[in-house]
Amino acid sequence: MAVNLASLVKFVSPRRKSAAQGVASPPPFNPAAPSFRQVSPIYRDHLIDIGDWSRIGDSMQLMELLASADPDTSAAVHAYLTLADQKPQVIIKDINGEYHEEAYRLWNQMVAKLTRRLDLSQGYQERPSLRILAEQFRYMLLLRGACAAELVAGTNFVPNEIRQVDPHTLWWFEPEPGKPWPQQWPRGSQMPIDLNIPTFFISRYRNSPLTHYSTSPFVSAINTIAARQEVVNSLYRILNLTGFPRIDIKVLETVLQNAAPANIRADSLQLRTWIEARIQDIRGAFSQVRPDEAFVHTDATEVTIINDKNPGVGIDIKALIGVLNAQNQAGLKAVSTILGRGESGVNTASVEARVFSMNADSLNAPVGELLSNLFSCAYQLLGYPVIVSVEFPPAELRPLTELEPQLVMRQTRLLEVLSLGLVTDEEFHIQMFGRMPPVDAPKLSGTNFLLTQQAGPAVDKLSPNNDPLGRSLAPEGSSNARSNRSGGPGSAQDRAKNK
Repeated sequence: MAVNLASLVKFVSPRRKSAAQGVASPPPFNPAAPSFRQVSPIYRDHLIDIGDWSRIGDSMQLMELLASADPDTSAAVHAYLTLADQKPQVIIKDINGEYHEEAYRLWNQMVAKLTRRLDLSQGYQERPSLRILAEQFRYMLLLRGACAAELVAGTNFVPNEIRQVDPHTLWWFEPEPGKPWPQQWPRGSQMPIDLNIPTFFISRYRNSPLTHYSTSPFVSAINTIAARQEVVNSLYRILNLTGFPRIDIKVLETVLQNAAPANIRADSLQLRTWIEARIQDIRGAFSQVRPDEAFVHTDATEVTIINDKNPGVGIDIKALIGVLNAQNQAGLKAVSTILGRGESGVNTASVEARVFSMNADSLNAPVGELLSNLFSCAYQLLGYPVIVSVEFPPAELRPLTELEPQLVMRQTRLLEVLSLGLVTDEEFHIQMFGRMPPVDAPKLSGTNFLLTQQAGPAVDKLSPNNDPLGRSLAPEGSSNARSNRSGGPGSAQDRAKNK
């Protein structure tokens, strides 16, 4: 007997009202002392030895410190966040895969409700924008390996807030196969919070399928960072001992014995004590001498410099530092160009930049998944049985002016398939502009409008390889934009041929 899948795939609303204030505890909140002042940082990270911190606390707490105190980790985090910062594209469809125009018209109102201060009678409200919210989720992915949030809805099921949750505070249970649920143990709390609720969502970044607990992708760099810091600290100590010129003072003991009083010379113990006291006096006098200060002494002392022939020579640890830098770079999943150590050619740097941009793009997949689940739940609570898909365009290193020829070629191709009816008007606007078409936009799909007019410049005149600035788009006979091309009108070859 055939099964009607449409009768099985349907949206079911929650059966009970949710808490108006939400259930989960956000990262800065202290449930043990909610009315007290938040503990302010001491801002002494520059005095913390990372080598000692690697032996204290867990790796998740250590990643919080490394993200701000370690240069390589901080550079990698900021590079990932900068390159992955793309404007999201939203697609709203029903269960049958058809575009839901009515729900899409409410998108701006939904975003404003969750990310803007609309009720100014409530005092201060921490409501990050959609862009900042996505950036915070990416930050959590780098430090925790996952990002989680609760959709806070009022008693009437109206979404009010997107509350971020620290995945490091979650405990997971799986009483039945394939049905896990979390508890939250906030810092400083003695009681867990049950998050077995339909409005809580989590998205993981390349997490192992063997466990529900996530791990930061930078954890593999901790040992290398600690080893590198220990080597650097040892280098400082070695340089203080052997790397710089040291004064060597030889005091003639016979001179000191002759200068001692007669009653002291008669007693050997008193004489030895007196000589050691004079040596201490000489050491104290020399320790106060500045490098630019003249020192005058008698022939009772001989002053020289240790390693005076080549005082700047120390231990060559360039090879060791290079190995640690390579391991650190591998642990941070970054490239040498990003960390400021690029020594390869232009071709290698281009390949590295491309690989790193793909790594940054991979952060947007779990962020888009989490936002999709949150907004799909928000629409469902309002009575719209739709599925929201939040996607981010790929990161692009080239400026928009350089991408203009490629965008023109893309527009020409999309207009051709739109004219033939191979794509819908909604698909065309989403691929071209990243949004749904306006309300009064004409319906062009399948109208063959390109049979009577030219959609754009000829594709055979466009080349993304040898024409990145779009000089081939200049009209025929013009010498402005095409004068720099080899053999074009107004070029050096053209002027030589005319002569």
